[in-house]
Amino acid sequence: MRTLAAAMSVFSMALAGCASHAKAVASSTQPAALSVPQTQVTLPPPQPLNPDALATEDPVAPQAPAVTPAVTPTPAPPVRRPPRTPVVAAPSAPPPVERPAIQAIIPAQEQKRLKDSADARKKEVRAALAKIHDQDLAQRIQFFLSQSDQAELRGDMTQADVFAQRAQDLARGGQ
Repeated sequence: MRTLAAAMSVFSMALAGCASHAKAVASSTQPAALSVPQTQVTLPPPQPLNPDALATEDPVAPQAPAVTPAVTPTPAPPVRRPPRTPVVAAPSAPPPVERPAIQAIIPAQEQKRLKDSADARKKEVRAALAKIHDQDLAQRIQFFLSQSDQAELRGDMTQADVFAQRAQDLARGGQ
């Protein structure tokens, strides 16, 4: 029995040595903690509040000199100020200048071709517009015709032709 007890104690010592060695190896392979949890919070001491710091000044009435009473003062009622009047811009300010739109430079011959194309399309659309009974479609076609006319007034013949083509496509589809 004695030999068994001696063998067990030797065996347990050997295991204890392995366990401490395993802990040492495990602790050396783990990365260091990035932060330490803060469990105790230390706040600074409370600071006294000066009641005069909260008082507001009335810009119209002069203030009486401050007297420090021996007793805690009661808070002063809020100061009522007149409502702010909105600032209105001077009527003499000139209106903003409207700049002309940026357009591509198109040769005169191409401008004339686009104008003729737009005019021919608009003529065809206006003739077809009388035959269209759908009021919604007629309004959409009329919109594109007016956009084409406005683009022509601006001198943008490319846009005038594009809008006339859209009106033409709608008119052909509605017949």
